[in-house]
Amino acid sequence: MSTNFEQWTKEEFLVYLMLYAANTDGNITDKEQKIIRSKVNLATYQEVFEQFETHGEYDCIQNILKYKEKYLDNEDAVKQIVSEMTEVFMGDGKISNAEQHILNLVAKILK
Repeated sequence: MSTNFEQWTKEEFLVYLMLYAANTDGNITDKEQKIIRSKVNLATYQEVFEQFETHGEYDCIQNILKYKEKYLDNEDAVKQIVSEMTEVFMGDGKISNAEQHILNLVAKILK
């Protein structure tokens, strides 16, 4: 992973976004992690996860907003990531009320 935040790849950003989504209920389950890891190589996942763990809520939102403009610049890209986030939320078999709220919020932010 790029050490300079300005250099993050789209793949790294999408992993970060999915980790944020998975963590909305305060717990990233093993199933959620497995789904996210299946989308990238293990090294990328681990590096993004380590970075994600150092960020608070405010930092996460700021990072998402910044990279949204760079990588999610059209409606199809937004629909794709919302679909992938839904898949992550369903990793534990259900979407909690908090997860649904975050999914709706992120969908609005990304549009």
